[in-house]
Amino acid sequence: MDIRHRGEPITNRLFEFQIYGGAKPVNIKVFIGDRLVLNGDCADPPCHESLTVPEYAVNSMLQIIAKDSLGEEITRSFVIRRDRGSDNQRLMVRG
Repeated sequence: MDIRHRGEPITNRLFEFQIYGGAKPVNIKVFIGDRLVLNGDCADPPCHESLTVPEYAVNSMLQIIAKDSLGEEITRSFVIRRDRGSDNQRLMVRG
């Protein structure tokens, strides 16, 4: 079983990941800190999941736990970064 993802979790952005392999069904849990934010079963891997990372989660740990029907478990953890979109605004001066 494998967990694959696109990019890193950033506040106010969509975080996408996929679970490959495992005996059907695969139970998927996602925690932000100690808060369970996603819990569900995927009947037919590969499983495609996504969530928008909330603002309050900056510097928290996002943890993905996938467990198949035979008991195999895989975990991935990430530190959530702040969306720096507002840092990129430019000051426009008119002359």
